[in-house]
Amino acid sequence: MRVCAARSAGFGAALGRRTLNARIGVTGLPAMLMVQLWGIAAICAAVAWGVKLKLGHGYPIFLAMIILGVYGCLYFALTYLTGVAECRRMLSKVLRRFGV
Repeated sequence: MRVCAARSAGFGAALGRRTLNARIGVTGLPAMLMVQLWGIAAICAAVAWGVKLKLGHGYPIFLAMIILGVYGCLYFALTYLTGVAECRRMLSKVLRRFGV
């Protein structure tokens, strides 16, 4: 049952992407960029999990702020350091807005 649902979802996504590509042009990410982003996300998740284990139990909202903050900052830093163009463009826009 689950296999059928997964195949149906994949087929629907493929049809949706084909229709979208026909209407507005090519969509999607290059495969290498996708692999790079997934790899960075996995590294950040492992580090954030380590922080979670190190902090132990406590106030859930406080822990979530710390753990998700670590994940987000590390993800941003690694995408910047690996040269992801979207990250660099966003940073330049933010810096321009603040006059830096």
